[in-house]
Amino acid sequence: MAIQMSADQLEQLVTRILGAAGGAAQPQGSALAVGPMGACVLGIDKMKRPKVFLDWVKEAQAKIDYMRINDDKQKVALLKSWAGRELLNFWEKEARIQFTVIPAVPAAGSVAGVA
Repeated sequence: MAIQMSADQLEQLVTRILGAAGGAAQPQGSALAVGPMGACVLGIDKMKRPKVFLDWVKEAQAKIDYMRINDDKQKVALLKSWAGRELLNFWEKEARIQFTVIPAVPAAGSVAGVA
């Protein structure tokens, strides 16, 4: 099956596919601008897992901050999509983590310290 297109159509298609590399500037905060986020690979060494996870979280948080995502539901969805099968399995089976968004509770007046 052959597709026929003019040179202008081909150039437009290549520009859309390549984004910034093709000459079109990416808007600030774009997911394309930060690049792909690798899955969190915990490995079999349980002593190294916390450091691997914290390093992955730092990278994920930097990308979330750059993309200016402030909604908690969007953050959870994005982290779950980036996590990878190994981390999702760990969350579900070993840590038994359930993802729910907890609304912020506004502070009522001044808070007195307890001595």
